[in-house]
Amino acid sequence: MFIKSSLTLTRTKHDLKLTILNALGIDINNPSQKVDWESFLLLNKLIHYNKASNDEFIDFFLKFFDQNNDGIVTDKEFKGLIELLFGSGEKDESIEEENSNRESVTENLMHICKKNGVF
Repeated sequence: MFIKSSLTLTRTKHDLKLTILNALGIDINNPSQKVDWESFLLLNKLIHYNKASNDEFIDFFLKFFDQNNDGIVTDKEFKGLIELLFGSGEKDESIEEENSNRESVTENLMHICKKNGVF
């Protein structure tokens, strides 16, 4: 219900919505799971208003990439999430510049994650 009615998540890819909610600590496999007030506020601070603290952003993205909360993110999982975040969903080999930019973002995010002990 929350996914369908959240204005913050309206234009977000469905799979990305689930990953975001999971990173907020919401059990996406439980159909009766409720989004508590703190999670709702954090979601809006992070995504809608861009007013979260650096620590909140870091904590969120560490949980975003480490979906099982086991301290392990494989290269394949990481690249899949990057594609989910930045990919158009279409495969077009003629967009070399976009792919190059995406690879640069991927490398920067991998460096930050490694620095914070995710990899």
